[in-house]
Amino acid sequence: MLPLLKNSDYNLIITSDHGQMHFSKSSYIKIMPESELMNYLILPPWGSHRAQIVNVMNGKEKAFEDFFLKKYEKNALLVESEEAIKSGLFGRNYVDDKFRNRFGTHLIIPRKNEFFYYLAPGKTKDFERDFGQHSGLSSDEMEIR
Repeated sequence: MLPLLKNSDYNLIITSDHGQMHFSKSSYIKIMPESELMNYLILPPWGSHRAQIVNVMNGKEKAFEDFFLKKYEKNALLVESEEAIKSGLFGRNYVDDKFRNRFGTHLIIPRKNEFFYYLAPGKTKDFERDFGQHSGLSSDEMEIR
């Protein structure tokens, strides 16, 4: 329960659209259209920089997982979307079939203060924000102090 404002019947709630953590250019992992990672995907990654969703081509799942772990294990956790859904990560342990494709095949969850950034073809401006990302993963990102 939040403390009441002095002489008031109302609580004060402060919210934020972005996490509250500083990031440096070395914190982000840029995925380019020509990145080897793209050889395994049906389409580019989507979601937020702190929780990327990918859709791996049929038959390439094992090769993708091996490649990802070899290249990015220090930077991120790779979770099968079905496992994430069953664990309740998205609020329920079941997703209706008509929405299931929104969760792809895998979820990339960056470690520490790193994040993944896909630079779409034709996009000339690189990522510049150094404060706050969507999808806060730690209390440092989610709590306003």
